[in-house]
Amino acid sequence: MRGGDVQEMTLPQTESKAEPTQFEHHKQHSLANLKIIEDLAAKTGHSLGRALFIAHQLVAHVHPSAPQFITRLEREVRHSDVREMASQAGAAWTNLRKYFRFEQLTADQKEQFYKRDGFLFFKHRVSRKLLVVWTTMFNNFFISNAAAVNLFGRAGCNILLLKDGSHFNYLKGVKGFAPDLFSIGPAIEELARRKGMEEIYMCGYSSSGYAALLTSLRIPCRGYLGFSQYVDLHAGSPLTPPYFFTEEVRSMVDPATTIDLKPLLAEADPSVPRTLFYGERNARDAAQGRHVEGMDTLEVIAMPTNHNTVLPFAAGDRLLPIFAKLLSG
Repeated sequence: MRGGDVQEMTLPQTESKAEPTQFEHHKQHSLANLKIIEDLAAKTGHSLGRALFIAHQLVAHVHPSAPQFITRLEREVRHSDVREMASQAGAAWTNLRKYFRFEQLTADQKEQFYKRDGFLFFKHRVSRKLLVVWTTMFNNFFISNAAAVNLFGRAGCNILLLKDGSHFNYLKGVKGFAPDLFSIGPAIEELARRKGMEEIYMCGYSSSGYAALLTSLRIPCRGYLGFSQYVDLHAGSPLTPPYFFTEEVRSMVDPATTIDLKPLLAEADPSVPRTLFYGERNARDAAQGRHVEGMDTLEVIAMPTNHNTVLPFAAGDRLLPIFAKLLSG
């Protein structure tokens, strides 16, 4: 597997028993769901919605069958908006292939990357910077975990990949790494100390962003990058909570973990670069982003897109540059 200067992978020992609220969704990255996507891609006669779903999933996995399927989609559909979406997906796949080849993954690597819970650590040869990648409840960063590690690793850093495939989104910790949300930060600091890393950076996307940003505000962190995330989860918030964060889920977590991060941001060090991208066409994301606009401790950038703010960066081959900028501090 190619991964820039990323050299070493340290894996969790075993996968713990899943929580009763284990998240299950057809878009969640797993080996079983990947097989379903591969089988669907080999068939014809899909509805437009399903065809777009398949195309985006193939791109997220950087799967070698993506171009053929996208070309077929572009050829068979006349609607300009759909053709534009297919073209964007195709451009993203082409760019991601510069950094990662799905077909080069071994069976063991697939097993570890597509496992839904736990952590993976990747050691850089010389860098003393640690990038903590908080994956979503869909077990990805839109792009697959393997693609993310190979791409982000080229920015010159060690990588800690955290996973929580439950409805809790790290509010109950990371299996095999930290028992609760507030233990994750100290566990990251301890790992950095043991591995001789001096600078910690973090990134989150969608369902992982809240815990990632909160943790970045509780431990020494040199920079943060967030995409389409929530910043206010307190029970009385006027903002709409995440779609899967139901009252049942809320009742199962410590209320101290669900707060409005704006007051913490107001007290944060303004010299630490923090950036949040949100899609202005997504009402929930836009409301969260606007909630913290205008602060001198967080740069908030609206994008002319929906929830998926990672895809446009991949389509423009701009993912590596923004992570290189994050790590340059």
